[in-house]
Order: sequence, then C-alpha cells, then structure tokens
Amino acid sequence: MRVNKEHDQLNAVNLWDVKSSNNLRHSDMTLAKNKNKHMKYLFMAFLMALLFSAANAQQINSYKYIIVPNKFSSFDENEYQLNGILAGMLENKHYVILPQDKSQWPQELRSNDCLVLTADIKKGKSLFKNKLQLIFKDCSVKEILTIEGSSSIKEYNEGYHDALNQAIEKIDDCKAEEATAVTPAQTKDTVKEFVAAPVTQSSTSGEKINKEAPTNTFTNGEISLTKSDLTDGSFLLIRAENSQVYAQFFPSSKAGIYHVKMINPKNGDYYTIGYFAGNTLSIEIQNVANKWNVTVFKQ
Repeated sequence: MRVNKEHDQLNAVNLWDVKSSNNLRHSDMTLAKNKNKHMKYLFMAFLMALLFSAANAQQINSYKYIIVPNKFSSFDENEYQLNGILAGMLENKHYVILPQDKSQWPQELRSNDCLVLTADIKKGKSLFKNKLQLIFKDCSVKEILTIEGSSSIKEYNEGYHDALNQAIEKIDDCKAEEATAVTPAQTKDTVKEFVAAPVTQSSTSGEKINKEAPTNTFTNGEISLTKSDLTDGSFLLIRAENSQVYAQFFPSSKAGIYHVKMINPKNGDYYTIGYFAGNTLSIEIQNVANKWNVTVFKQ
C-alpha cells in the first residue's frame, strides 16, 4: 500500500511538471504571437507614415502658384527679409509667386483660388538653435506640407536665413503647368514686392537696361563692379574685368535693403540680402565653407 501511495505521488508530480511545461510553452507562444503582432503594427504605421509623406510631397509639386504674404505668423512684416528670400527661392524652383491682392491674379486663378497655395513661416522652439517651420496651406486653410529647418548659427538674421534655406532644399521643383499665361504687366505687379524675374549671365540681354542712367563703379579692393540700373527698379552689378553679371539687386519694402541674386556659375546661383546707402554696397555672401560674411564695396 505504501509503495502504491508513493507511486501515485510520483505520478502526480510528473503530471504537474507536464502541465507546467505545457503552460510555459503556451505562454511563450502567446508572447511570441503578441510580439509579432506588435511588430506588424509598427511596420504598418511606418509604412503609412512614408505613404503620407510621399503624398504630401506630391501635393506640393502639383501646385504652380504660391502666395508669399507680407507678414508671417511668428514674424513681423518682412522681418529678417524672410519674405523676399522665400519668394526668390520658390521662384528658383519654378513656382510662380502671387500677391495677396487677388485683383492682380490671372482671371483663371481668380475664378478658382484652389489652384493656389499660401506659404507661412512659424518660429520653432529651441534653446540653442534658430528653428522654423515652413508651412503650405490650400484654399480651405488645410496644411498640405510642413517642413522644419534649423540652424546652429546664433545670430537671428543669418540663423533664420540658414534654417529657411535648409527647409527649402527639401522641396522638389514644381512640376505643374501654368494655368494661364501671365502677361508681362501682371508679372511685374505680382513680384515687385519680393523679387523680379531671375537673371543669369546668358539671359541678361533680354532685360532692358536704362542706358540713360549713370553707371557707378564699386570695389572691395579685389573685385571692381559696375552698377547698371534697370527700368524695373532693380540694378545689376557687372564685373569690370569680363563684363559678366556678378549680382542683381531687387528692391524690398524697406529703403536701402535689397533682395539679391548672386550669379555663381561654378556652384549655382543663390539668394541673399544686400544693402545700398550712398556710396557703399554691402552683400551677405556665402563662402566655400557655407559661412555667411558681409562684403563691402565702396565707390
């Protein structure tokens, strides 16, 4: 009887071990299933984020016309010249900049303002960097695309310029066709607040230069430039040694401050800020190390 009792106890222990083992195996399988399920959800979320990002990029590329307002949400009117710089950079990517006044728009756009996006810039929150958000909204004020740009440059003026440039670099060139051909008169009214039509060394012959206006020579000790006024209010700086265009100055809404397109055949054209007061010209120029320095030319 005693042997049978011990035998029964041993069988009970073995049965418990088997059940425990089965429970552990079942628990492991459940954990593995939950882990696989969790990984699947993460992958699907990541995939949807990529698709959403791609859809946003396609939406901004499908628009041709963009309003660059005189005042952004987080900045005063034309503060740090961000309005003019943004307009120039977008034009360089083949977008057409429109004024806020719809009466100056082509008829087709006045009839359908949903062909037009509105740009905005907001300050980002950062203790040690100049950070901003570049936002594009459609006719229903829905955000189509938001891009962040940041710069480690501490000075506000140069830092925000650098941050905006980083944000703009993330935008592809416009691929949409113009809805309506804009007449020269409309173009002049449209962009005079920010920048005029882009100028390259090969295309300056198409500009009507005011030959009656006096030309002046400015130098920084290394480069000599001749100032030639254009009939649209802008002026060219032309290298004296080879007659090539060095830069074009476009008037801003503030006297003495200009939006400048630097003509750089080697590394590509870019936009910056310039100042003109009496016999002195100053330009914020980007060097080979991507640093910004003010170069002064005197008459």
